[in-house]
Amino acid sequence: MANENTAPQTENTENKETPQEQPKEQPVITYTQEQVDSMITQAVDDYKSKNQPDISKYQQATLNAQIETKAVMTAVTMGIDAKALPYVLKLADFKDAANKDGSVSEDKIKSAIDKVLTDMPMLKKSEQNTGFKLGADTNNTNQQSQNDLLKKAFGV
Repeated sequence: MANENTAPQTENTENKETPQEQPKEQPVITYTQEQVDSMITQAVDDYKSKNQPDISKYQQATLNAQIETKAVMTAVTMGIDAKALPYVLKLADFKDAANKDGSVSEDKIKSAIDKVLTDMPMLKKSEQNTGFKLGADTNNTNQQSQNDLLKKAFGV
């Protein structure tokens, strides 16, 4: 048992402080009340600028929705067919439809729609009656000639 503790003992000098390794005292920094106030104001302004939402994109989206609504109403009053309406709205250039004050100009919308209709007249509402036709044609001239043919065929 005497052999177990025969290793030479070394002193642990890591925990002992030497005069060269003593921490140096940091100088104390003092601020005036004005400096503290300006630092707080700067920190608050930085926080607000980072966390404030960008409302310009929301304003642009609102303006675009107003232009589209006004364009649909104008196109309907101009008599554009409901089937052609989406195509007319896609082709129309509404970039100048908003005034500088943010309002929507109905005249500019109407001129943009007119431009599309002059370029593509097939999008105008046709005057033909479309849909189903039940029964015989009610055209009087055709009816009169059929009656004459029947009278002639039967000798009346």
